[in-house]
Amino acid sequence: MKNRTVILTGLIITTVFLGWWFLNSGRRSQTYEKADSSTTNSSKVGSEKGSTNASSVSGALRSLKSKEEQMKELLDTENRKSLNLYGKVIDQYGEPVVGAKVKGSVLLNVNFTHSGGETYYTETDLEGRFKFVDLHGVELGIWPEKDDYSYDLKLSARRAENYYKADPEDPAVFIMWKVSGSEPMVHSKLDSRVPYDGRSAAFNLFTGKLDTVGDLRITLLRNPLQIKRGREQFDWNVQIEIIGGGLIEIKDPYPNLAPESDYQSVQFGINRESPDWTKRLTKMFYVHLQNGNYGRTTIDLTVDSERPDTGISVEAWLNPSGSRNLEYDSAKKITPERIAQIGLEKAIKEIGGSSVPIHTLTPKEQEKQDLEDLRTNRQR
Repeated sequence: MKNRTVILTGLIITTVFLGWWFLNSGRRSQTYEKADSSTTNSSKVGSEKGSTNASSVSGALRSLKSKEEQMKELLDTENRKSLNLYGKVIDQYGEPVVGAKVKGSVLLNVNFTHSGGETYYTETDLEGRFKFVDLHGVELGIWPEKDDYSYDLKLSARRAENYYKADPEDPAVFIMWKVSGSEPMVHSKLDSRVPYDGRSAAFNLFTGKLDTVGDLRITLLRNPLQIKRGREQFDWNVQIEIIGGGLIEIKDPYPNLAPESDYQSVQFGINRESPDWTKRLTKMFYVHLQNGNYGRTTIDLTVDSERPDTGISVEAWLNPSGSRNLEYDSAKKITPERIAQIGLEKAIKEIGGSSVPIHTLTPKEQEKQDLEDLRTNRQR
């Protein structure tokens, strides 16, 4: 009986031990499997992330390359633009300029930050015509040259898109100035102030100073008088006069010959409600003075000062000989300081000029004069 009990107890202990060992073995196997599975998944995720990053970089490089190619194609497209041009060169009287050397400057794109170009030359024919054909690039600059003629490169027609005309019957027109010869000119500048309550301010254009009996008179009226600068618009009106003479607004490409007549005072005004409202007036005028002298002047007036007066700048070029010729050469400039030192007459003679009025002839007037001279010579 005792032996059976011992044997039964041993079997029970052995069974429990085997069950416990079996259960733990299963758990360890599951743990190992989970660990292996986790490691496998981690490797898979890492591989997927690496693959994704590589794909992103590759895609970015392809996108960057694509944009560079697009930009290059855009630059190349501009360089392929046709710049064929038929042109005509005339002088200020509408006469053709024959035998002028015309330079055509073609602008080309090199890369995103640099540009280059090519230069071509041709000459005008007996009608003043010229052409540039089979040219391609971004834009074309035209520069006609000839002795005794001048050309202003600031003319708006120089590079305008509508001047790339490929029609010989409708050429682009380029105006040169036929030089008649510069004369001594008084050149003055002044920076001063004018009231804006309707009182006048006068300036002497020869001395470049404020002068109650001067040549130029400015009368400015602003409403309201007191303003907050930059915060509100206002009405203003200005009258510009040459005492005993007059002005003509300059609209010529070359202000080198003053008109003979039709001078008068001018007036400008603007309403606060105007869509074109501005606080500044900048104008160029021909002037005819009381003493018979001609000239031109630039007036730059601002009207929004909070002080009792507002700023004005005036620059003038005056021919003291009485000639309408306003061709200016700085080598023949007469300064107000020199006039104050030795007087106007001596200053003119010092430069080699004459105080005798000189009339600049038009081609028709010159032709008439030549015929008269020819008849006179024949009679002799």
